[in-house]
Amino acid sequence: MKFIAASSNNYSKQNIPPAPYFRKKFTIDFVAESCIIKIATPGFYRLFINGTEITKGALAPYISNPDHFYCFDEYEISEYLNIGENAIGIILGNGFSNPCFHTLGLQEITECSPVKAALSLCAENGDKKFCLESDSTFKTAPSPLLFDMYRYGVVYDARLEIKGWNLADFDDSLWTNAVETTAPEGELVPCAANPIICKKELFPVSVTKQSDFYYLHTSLLPNSS
Repeated sequence: MKFIAASSNNYSKQNIPPAPYFRKKFTIDFVAESCIIKIATPGFYRLFINGTEITKGALAPYISNPDHFYCFDEYEISEYLNIGENAIGIILGNGFSNPCFHTLGLQEITECSPVKAALSLCAENGDKKFCLESDSTFKTAPSPLLFDMYRYGVVYDARLEIKGWNLADFDDSLWTNAVETTAPEGELVPCAANPIICKKELFPVSVTKQSDFYYLHTSLLPNSS
C-alpha cells in the first residue's frame, strides 16, 4: 500500500495545520459479494464509506511506536457499496508518531512530519474484480479539527464543517491532490487489540466560552515559546 499525506512539508508547533480530510470517488459496475478495505497509519483515523462511518472505535488503529511497528485495520464493506459511484472518506489525526510538544530525553521535539495513511480496497463477485489503493488521485482539504495532539487534546471548530464531504456526489474540484510519501520505518502488522469503545457519554455541568483558545493554545502548552 502507498502512503499519502496532505503535504510534503514538515510543520512546527508554531504552525500546526488542521487534521486533513481525504476522499476518493470510485465506480463499481457490479454487486460486490465481498469487499475488503485495509487502512494503515502511524496516527489515528476515522473511516467513512458513502457517508457512513465504519471506524471500529476510538484511537484506531492502535497506539504504537511506528519506528518499531505500526498497525493496519481490515473491514468487510460490501454492504455499504452501491452499483455505480461510491466514495471513501478519511480524517487523519496525529498519533504517537507526531508528538510536537513532547520532550524526548533532554531534546524537545519541535518539528513533525505530516500525518499519513495507506489504504487498499478490493471488491469481487465471481470473475469480476475492482481494486484501488491510495495514491495522488485522492483529494484532500483541511478539516474542522484545527488542533489534535497526543496528550494535549483537540480544538474543533464546527463552523468549518464541509457538508457531504464523504459522499459520492460531492464536488471536490477545489480540493488539492494528496502527495505520495514514505512508509514508517517499523513493521506493518494487523491490529490484534480490542477496539476502544465508548460505553457512556458524560455531559458537561457548564460550558464556558473560550473564543481565543485556538490562537493562544501554543502558549498554554508545556515548553512553549
